[in-house]
Amino acid sequence: MISYEEFYQVLHTVMADNGQGRFDTESNSRKLFLLTEHLIEVSKVMNLTAIKEEKAIILKHLADSLSVADFLPENAKMIDVGCGAGFPCLPLAICRPDLTITALDSTEKRVRYVSETAKLLELQNLTGIAARAEEAGKVRFVKALTSVLPAPWRNCPFWQNFACRSYRSAESFLR
Repeated sequence: MISYEEFYQVLHTVMADNGQGRFDTESNSRKLFLLTEHLIEVSKVMNLTAIKEEKAIILKHLADSLSVADFLPENAKMIDVGCGAGFPCLPLAICRPDLTITALDSTEKRVRYVSETAKLLELQNLTGIAARAEEAGKVRFVKALTSVLPAPWRNCPFWQNFACRSYRSAESFLR
C-alpha cells in the first residue's frame, strides 16, 4: 500500500489533468484513499476488480467515475445500474454529496460491498439495492448511469422510465 501522501500527489495530479480540481479537497481525498484501501483489501477475498494497484485505481476507477460529475444536475436523483465494485457511484457520492444515488446490481454480494463501503465512508446519499434492472423499473430517476448497456436491454421496459447511457461516453447525454 502506498502512503496517503503519495496517493494524494497522484490523485491531485490526475484530478488537475482531468479538469476535476473542484473535487480536490482534503475530505474527498481522505475518503477516496480509504475507498481505495478498502477496495484492495476486499478484492483479496472477493473478485471486485482486476485493477488492484493504487495508481491504476486512481486513473481507471476514480477519475473515470468522476468524469461525469460536472454534467449531473444539482441535487439529482440517479441510479448506477450494474454498480459492481461501486464505480461510478461511490466516487460520485463522495465528491457530489448533493446527489441521491441508488446503486443497483443483481449480485447481492456486490450490493453488500457497496452498502458497507458507503457506511464505512459515512456516505448518507447512497443506497444499495440488490435486484435485476428490469425488476427495479418502478422508481423514477433523473439520470441513469451504467458502465455497460448491452443491445438487448435497450428495448427492456425498465429503460422506458428514463434515458440511459454508458458513463464512459455520457458527456453529451448528461448536459
